[in-house]
Amino acid sequence: MNRILLAALLSLLSNAALSGEAYLAIVIDDLGNRPIQDWRAIHLPGPVACAILPHTPAAIELARTANAQGKEVLLHQPMESDHSLPLGPGGLTTAMSRLQVQTRLRRNLNSLPHISGMNNHMGSLLTGNSEAMEWVMEELSARENLFFLDSRTSTTTLAYRTALTQGVPSTERDVFLDNDRNPKLIAIKLNQAAALARRNGTAIAIGHPYAATMSTLEQHLPRLLADGIRLVPVTSVIRYRLAGGNHRVELAVHQAPQGGRLTHTDD
Repeated sequence: MNRILLAALLSLLSNAALSGEAYLAIVIDDLGNRPIQDWRAIHLPGPVACAILPHTPAAIELARTANAQGKEVLLHQPMESDHSLPLGPGGLTTAMSRLQVQTRLRRNLNSLPHISGMNNHMGSLLTGNSEAMEWVMEELSARENLFFLDSRTSTTTLAYRTALTQGVPSTERDVFLDNDRNPKLIAIKLNQAAALARRNGTAIAIGHPYAATMSTLEQHLPRLLADGIRLVPVTSVIRYRLAGGNHRVELAVHQAPQGGRLTHTDD
């Protein structure tokens, strides 16, 4: 999305007030390789976003089902880490040329239906490379309707800043839920995300389809919703933040579809 289109998007935001409510977006990363495990994430209540690894066995089916459930679909783009961890299919590395980066990213974006945006899988090395990030955001900006969520797997990341300079709607995650898979610690992290949402108006938390994470979310999300935390798509948080936290921005609060059950760094 170029700067003119980005300005147009902001000008279209409506005048509905937030009334001091707390809005939380949750993203579940690393989906696509373990269908049975991943299916649990798809059925979490509300608009919990699904970040799907490209060219994985269940990727297309998960994307279609997530969309049917009213959830945003993200391309979970593998990027080179400081620790040379295996990237899996579709990975981007610092050894690639501009043409190679953009061709591979284009193929990955085209491989998933219904995507609203992208976030990075790993990437502690690549997201700190200014040239590579410019190439990535050039490709995203050509799509005109995709956002970038910086997973912040490194404090040296340039991804968020570069996205904005390229006119790509973007923001950063606030909390990793499950660097430690202890359910009690995951619940503490979820409460921290909720506290940030109450204090700042919005928060974004990233988790993974671990059994402990799924059980914690199934158990605690209904309580948070009852306590006034409202789950929203990542798109809504980005709109709010791009408008400078203006409480006149409308957030598209997504309702769980009928029959829906309440039930770390990447490196």
